[in-house]
Amino acid sequence: CCCYYYYSSCVIVLKVMEEELGFEDVLKVHIERGNQGFGFNIKGTTATGGNMLAINGRLYPPLQYISHVDVGGSGWVAGLRCWDRILFVNGEDMKGAAHSDVVQCIIRGGSTLDMIVVRVDDDEAARLQRAEDAINKNAKKGKGKAQPISVNDYNNVPNPNGKGTFTVFNIFTHGDYKTSKRFSELAGFHKDLKARFRWHAFPPFPPKKMNGLLSSTLSPADLEERRVALEQYFQKVFAVEDIRESDLFTRFLKPSAYVPPKIKRERENNRKREEANLNKKQEQLKTAKVQQPATTLPTSKSQEQNQVPSSSSSMVKPEPEKKEKLVEKNERKVEKNEPKGGKSLQATSPTKLDESPKKTSSNLFDFDNEPDFVPPKKKVQQEVKIEKVKEVEKMKGVATAPEEPSSEQIFKVLLPNDRRIELEMDSTTSADDLLKAVLDEASITGFARHIFQLFEAVGENASSTPRPSDDFFARLIDGDEKVSEVTGHLLLRRWLFTKEQEVNAESCPIAIELLLKQTLDDIDHDRLFCGPKKKKKLASLKDQDDVEPTQVLAYTRKLHMYGGLKFPPCVNKDAEKKVIVTVAGDRIVVQNIGDDGEPSTEEDGIVLIEVSGLKKVKRRDDLLALRAEDSEGEVVTIRLVSDHAEFLEKCMKRALEESKWVAGTLSENNFFQ
Repeated sequence: CCCYYYYSSCVIVLKVMEEELGFEDVLKVHIERGNQGFGFNIKGTTATGGNMLAINGRLYPPLQYISHVDVGGSGWVAGLRCWDRILFVNGEDMKGAAHSDVVQCIIRGGSTLDMIVVRVDDDEAARLQRAEDAINKNAKKGKGKAQPISVNDYNNVPNPNGKGTFTVFNIFTHGDYKTSKRFSELAGFHKDLKARFRWHAFPPFPPKKMNGLLSSTLSPADLEERRVALEQYFQKVFAVEDIRESDLFTRFLKPSAYVPPKIKRERENNRKREEANLNKKQEQLKTAKVQQPATTLPTSKSQEQNQVPSSSSSMVKPEPEKKEKLVEKNERKVEKNEPKGGKSLQATSPTKLDESPKKTSSNLFDFDNEPDFVPPKKKVQQEVKIEKVKEVEKMKGVATAPEEPSSEQIFKVLLPNDRRIELEMDSTTSADDLLKAVLDEASITGFARHIFQLFEAVGENASSTPRPSDDFFARLIDGDEKVSEVTGHLLLRRWLFTKEQEVNAESCPIAIELLLKQTLDDIDHDRLFCGPKKKKKLASLKDQDDVEPTQVLAYTRKLHMYGGLKFPPCVNKDAEKKVIVTVAGDRIVVQNIGDDGEPSTEEDGIVLIEVSGLKKVKRRDDLLALRAEDSEGEVVTIRLVSDHAEFLEKCMKRALEESKWVAGTLSENNFFQ
């Protein structure tokens, strides 16, 4: 019976896929993982299901979409393009699926990925974005950071010097007006972006001339064509998270001196509307105070029980404390009897405005119990602010997605000795928790537990079943990072730069085995330089049966860059040259790359920096700047542009901390805390 239902569901999915592939705008894409992964990003709702939307004339539930594709990457070569809507992933229906479900489905596919997508052009993508923004706004889910930017319109502005006019284009994000810029300012911003993010393949910027004409002679049709071209450019650039969230883009979106007349009118109307609402609330408050009854409040049964009969068989007035309780109960009763949709104002209360309250009411709109120095107008303003706070909190409550239920997942970790450890743990497991479990499984004890960390294997030769000896670059995984979100292969590797402290791990045989195997692999794959003579000596040591692994490892520690990390080529921004940076325990080496593609060995092509001479290391996006004394005692400043700038910064700071630990200025406990 179960097989029948499974077979039936598979047949249904196949039929749906065939129906979708019958449309011209539906494409099937097969992607093989490359050296930088699949080469695309996806965005979309974090919830499952939602309102139907028309895409190219057909109704679909919310679809995850491609927000960015690396030009020349695996996804691009396979035919994937920005704004494509995802229908199926590896044979599974993704219509209406949450973002996390699509990501997990891609991860389960390993090194291959089959997708069926709906191709939409830029105009359709912009329309869908506006529709999704309207849905999100109505649902009070807030505004996402990844919404496309738009150039809604343009205005002709009189030139301050009295010579004609110039055109400004009005920039909006999430439907809100941000700033207005001239074409020359936009072109300058494009140059600044290319200088900052030189590794990103930017789309072409609209030319200065449109149809052979300069800005001063453009017709309205030409200006509209330029506006559309600018909007398409900014939507593609804004889709890249690193660019969108950079301080450069933040400064660009700051308000300009010019504000479009339409925006001015909207702001003025909003101001008048807010003033009218405030005046209305103030009048309601005054009316409520005037209509306070002069008679005593009616007593309830509970109040009658609290009254004490006098000797003349007549009822006396309640005591002051009990009278306050009666007032509060009556106020709550009046509020409860207010008509539905009415304002939450105190309708009646015998308490005077100039009396200081003895108790604080739980009602946020209890103006009678507010301090007497607050004038009525400010009280109304406070009421409006409180209403807005409640609305914001309610919006946050709607926008906050419920926590995903935890599930078990198998994590595979590769060790340098070719052993693969598989652990079944919660999908929300952090890298620190997985590391502890791996160290326990591998029987790594004592000091050795401090010198290993989890890394992600990235590189052109990383495959679905890589071995630690493959030619890859290892990226350190942050301890609080969810391992289920790591798309690369998990590796256990050495995370210690200094040689002096490593000998403390020799009491653990498995740690010595892992360190030696990693070192030999690094030598074989040119991650650790070893000259021909030393290689020959090392080979002879390995062949001797009476030589212990600790002796072979001790010999490799004589290599100058032992324990260091060699980074992929990056750019020396000041010299405008490609360089290779290697960070070791006592030095940082920056080598120019020659015309033959090999690192330079000439003296003028190498900058050698002692780690102890580091003065300052600072990073901004993919730009890393360091100031230090070189081997000759001169202070040098080097600015590097690298895809791995963040990891490079961590390595330099880690090496500097280790040097303090070795020198005795930093205790071991403080270092490993």
